[in-house]
Amino acid sequence: MAALGELQLRKGDLKEACRSSQDIERVEPNHPMATLLEAEIAFREKRFAAAAEGIATANGGAQSAALVLRELTVGREANLPDPEITLTRWLKAHPNDTPVVLALAEVRLGERQIPAALRLYDGEHAKALEILSSTRKRSGAIPDLDHHYAAALVGLEWRDEAMTVLDEPLFKHPKFQSRSEAETRRASLD
Repeated sequence: MAALGELQLRKGDLKEACRSSQDIERVEPNHPMATLLEAEIAFREKRFAAAAEGIATANGGAQSAALVLRELTVGREANLPDPEITLTRWLKAHPNDTPVVLALAEVRLGERQIPAALRLYDGEHAKALEILSSTRKRSGAIPDLDHHYAAALVGLEWRDEAMTVLDEPLFKHPKFQSRSEAETRRASLD
């Protein structure tokens, strides 16, 4: 029944997906899949608050990283305060869940909490480089961001590229939060 409900949802048949959810509920009351189907229906109907509540409920009953990430997405759409709280809770119990760690790092980057984002990226230089690169394209020149981008380059042993990236903020910006660290990193690359 759950698979049928998902298929109906993918096809956009919300009425039939709702019936599948009700069928699941009749067989097994409070089953997380029924709640999840109802939440996804609410999401597609742009009832974001109801969707966020439903996904949070489903995640409480059938915890998974996929549901945690979905809860973040829906929480953002619902304009909930601190939708990333679900990520931090999950990571307390599952600190090595890479997709969730990277999602939280991306949230921190969006909040311009660059040092916090970099700590989360530790050991994930390639993914950090990808996300930092796209953030640099969207945000323009931000000296602290450039420093952390260079750190990811160093982590991948791309020293020449890191020097080039570090030179710009060090020459153009006399003051920025991570300047002393950037200076030290730049000196270590010579």
